[in-house]
Amino acid sequence: MWKEPDLKRHAAIAAQRRAQERERERNASRFTIRRTRAEVKIRSESSEPAIAPARIVLNDVSPKGMTFLVGSSLPVGELAQITIEEPRRIYVKAKIVASQPYGLGGRVISAEPFSYRIAVTFIFSTEDEERDFKSFCDELALEVLRTRRRAG
Repeated sequence: MWKEPDLKRHAAIAAQRRAQERERERNASRFTIRRTRAEVKIRSESSEPAIAPARIVLNDVSPKGMTFLVGSSLPVGELAQITIEEPRRIYVKAKIVASQPYGLGGRVISAEPFSYRIAVTFIFSTEDEERDFKSFCDELALEVLRTRRRAG
């Protein structure tokens, strides 16, 4: 005699297979966090340029802007010149859009305490500069972070 298919059982099996495929994809592209050093030079109208060491989490770098950590607050609205040291030395101009205290809530032993988180948007003089920095971000995503940036 002919049996009716058990639709619930087939749907459950299909859902389980999709979940296993998603898990395989997630394991194949592990998310990594890398940090590097940078140098931030602040150009101020009223005083001499100040240079501050910074720590950048490479995952926070995008073609439009980024965040980084520094030891003291930086003035919002000022222009900054940022030199990222690794994985490849690159220079970019930016405008500081936010500066806020940053605490990890625990004890972190570090030779250089970074207690402020700074957000910047990049300023490009030419389309070539913008294109070069975008290619740096794509390179960073593929080779260093092992992720792919979404188009857009």
